[in-house]
Amino acid sequence: MGFWRWKRGRLDLVLFLSQILAMKMILLMSVFGVRVLRLGTEICSRGGDGGHLLGL
Repeated sequence: MGFWRWKRGRLDLVLFLSQILAMKMILLMSVFGVRVLRLGTEICSRGGDGGHLLGL
């Protein structure tokens, strides 16, 4: 009985940690995406042929 409780506790901990990790990854990706978008719009607004540098 105690084993299952321990196993479930571990599973809850793993799920909790993976949730935190997922949240951090989403936050990182959104911040990175905003920076890339800003960079892209900056390059496009300059009207240069710099779009090819980003592979756009």
